[in-house]
Amino acid sequence: MDQGIAGVAGTLAVLGRAGLHHAGTARSPREARPRILTVRRVRVAVLSYTYGLNGFRLPHGRPWLVNLVSPGRILADARAARRAGSQFTVVFLHWGQEYRSAPTRAQRALARRLLADPGIDLIVGHHAHVVQPIRRVHGKWVAFGMGNSLSAQSAACCPAATQDGMLLRVTVVPKAGRLVVGKLDYVPTWVEHPSDRILPVRPALAGRSAGPAARAMLRASLRRTTDAIGPAARPATSDGGVHDDRHGQGNRRDAPTPG
Repeated sequence: MDQGIAGVAGTLAVLGRAGLHHAGTARSPREARPRILTVRRVRVAVLSYTYGLNGFRLPHGRPWLVNLVSPGRILADARAARRAGSQFTVVFLHWGQEYRSAPTRAQRALARRLLADPGIDLIVGHHAHVVQPIRRVHGKWVAFGMGNSLSAQSAACCPAATQDGMLLRVTVVPKAGRLVVGKLDYVPTWVEHPSDRILPVRPALAGRSAGPAARAMLRASLRRTTDAIGPAARPATSDGGVHDDRHGQGNRRDAPTPG
């Protein structure tokens, strides 16, 4: 929204040309409806909301341009997604305080309210630019902060933790007539600069291409990420599907496929 209506439309046009789905912003009321994707024969609703717009305001009469955080709106959208056929609903939230690895009181309160509703199965958060905990709330999972992925931030300008991130791996299973998270783990990642490559930390440490300085930063990143996430969630026992192939024709960095 810092580039107005044209910014929203232009961003979504670029995503569309790249074959990427989107949620949370829209060019029309129709496009703003809950997005439902089919993943391995499971219909998954993807909902997305932000706490604010960096001081910018939505144009009058066009609230559908960007989804703002409102518990009532989120719950209504999740119920609409169920009616439209969603079997599993994920809510993405742009929330929290920048560079703070602990979730705020407002984050924790919102997670409790949303996950108490049967229409929401998983919350994935971002915005803080550093990794935040993964917790169980009302028997469901919330990843409060995924850290950074594509980012120009580093220890040169910001906390060193802004180079840390993670990929979630979620396995969905049937239970008592509905779908629930059967297993959740994570793959720690690190943004290498100045290449901006996103490296899975453990394979990068296991390889021989990283020099002593890079290895020290990777080890520090791994400690920060595991400390921030806490004991409720476990790191993946293998980084299946995530590769750091710096000796080949390029870097293959396939994300783990959701189950």
